[in-house]
Amino acid sequence: MKKLILLTIVLVLALTASIQAAPRGMEWGWSMADVESVERELDSFHVETEEGVMTFGGVFGGYESLIIYQFSEGLQTVIIRPLGDNYKDDVTAFADFYDSVTTKYGDAVEVDSDLHPAGEGLDFAPALLMGYLDIAFFWDAPDARIGLAALGSDELVLLAYSEPGTGLEEF
Repeated sequence: MKKLILLTIVLVLALTASIQAAPRGMEWGWSMADVESVERELDSFHVETEEGVMTFGGVFGGYESLIIYQFSEGLQTVIIRPLGDNYKDDVTAFADFYDSVTTKYGDAVEVDSDLHPAGEGLDFAPALLMGYLDIAFFWDAPDARIGLAALGSDELVLLAYSEPGTGLEEF
């Protein structure tokens, strides 16, 4: 009897450990209905649903954002796009997101950057603020592949979480 109880506890712990968390209290593999239910609880508003993609407006990390969920046999990727009044506001969100992810997971494992010719000679912050720098950081966390990008050429900031092993490699 003790062996049966011990085996049951081990199986429950193994199954619990294999569930990996997506952002906003969700789990990888969830259905669209599961995600929509949580977003409603978070007071987000539904923007649109297309084949395999649901978009909500809500708050993420203290910033009004578009939250985009991509599905392939369940939730696979979450993309957050802050909606500041201008690109400089979005760069502020970028800095805060970077600090938050780095605090939780340590330094990025990959950095990809492209400095446009007009930004040569500028330090990092001015080049980023002026839109002359495209930069992306990537982390391999236990529960997600995380990417954070500031694409100055498009005046766009994106934070993406992807189920581990699903191939988030670039923006």
